[in-house]
Amino acid sequence: RAAGRRGRSESAAGAAGGPDPAPVSRTPKPPVRFPRLTAIPVPILLARILAPAVLLAAAPGAGQEVPPEGNAAARCERAAQAADWESAVTECEAARAAFPESFGIHYFLGFAYEARESWGRAADAFAAFLEAVREREDAGSRFGEQIARAARREALSRYRAGEYAAAVPLLREAAAADPADAESAFFLGMALLERGDAAAAEEAFRGVIEVSPETPPPHFFVGRFRYEAGDYPAAETHLLRFLEIAPDSPLAADALWMAGSVALRESSEGRQPDGPAEDTAEDTVEEGAGETASDAATGTPEEPGAAARGRAVERFRRFLELEAEGDRAAAAHYFLGAFAADGSDCEGAERHYRRFLELAPDHGQAEEVRRYLREAAAACEPPPEPPPNRRQGW
Repeated sequence: RAAGRRGRSESAAGAAGGPDPAPVSRTPKPPVRFPRLTAIPVPILLARILAPAVLLAAAPGAGQEVPPEGNAAARCERAAQAADWESAVTECEAARAAFPESFGIHYFLGFAYEARESWGRAADAFAAFLEAVREREDAGSRFGEQIARAARREALSRYRAGEYAAAVPLLREAAAADPADAESAFFLGMALLERGDAAAAEEAFRGVIEVSPETPPPHFFVGRFRYEAGDYPAAETHLLRFLEIAPDSPLAADALWMAGSVALRESSEGRQPDGPAEDTAEDTVEEGAGETASDAATGTPEEPGAAARGRAVERFRRFLELEAEGDRAAAAHYFLGAFAADGSDCEGAERHYRRFLELAPDHGQAEEVRRYLREAAAACEPPPEPPPNRRQGW
């Protein structure tokens, strides 16, 4: 079916020596199928979302007897309690060598290495603390708070160290231990996403939304999952909520692109796509070859199709404010040109189509757009004014 549409496009473009191109009586049409979000590596997505790591405000305390004043263990604990993390690393490493059985030193080292963003060392320090303290019979009664905190910090540090396989069960335990812990649930979703388990990641992000509905990234990810699954109403709900909470997010362009594509689909008189297309201007635009915007959008302003067109126009315009170059920008200009031409906005159609040609001069739809600019756009020119008093002169 797509090949047939491409064939119509090629014949309409008029190959050298072939039949003359048909006159352009109607405007190029937005596609029937719609693009997927560009696959962005999860670490890049995370870097866009997260601020630099900030430690929990609570000062760590392992509940052990304070070592004699002046030795390395005492200096380690004092530096940790004062949040002097550079000194804590130095003093605690010296204390660990001098007092290998003092498990509290590992606890302090975990926080110190977190402050330095040495995530792997932080995770190992927390794990060493947990292994040692859990061997004690009084672990639960004396060190329950520290055990819970260290387990959570190990889980988060494992994730940040890129140890996703190890992080998933630890983060799952942390999220289960405290259903209100949105941070652990969020990183669980991110770790699952890294592991390629989109369904479990979506479930984790939905859990974050339940306990922290004003947190933007989970709405983005659930919207993205729903978009890729073809559940467009749910995708639109979450993407618009994300944009409402975080309009200036680095992920806003991606959200606007998907939300615009959803509205574009709604404007096409209920045509059902076979599934999301690849996220390139060629795949996005070429699906509509040989068809016109008038074929899909002929309603009055009161009809749902017109309202959907209006939403698509608004979203693609906002998208272009954030992403002015590239394949997606070319496709957005194509869509906006088609809608403008269909609405007899000749100036807008010409502006967007010319920008489309600047961005994608060799695209499969470029020749059709050029013919429109040569032929159909001429119909928009107002007729010349008659000479003054000509009728009276007769």
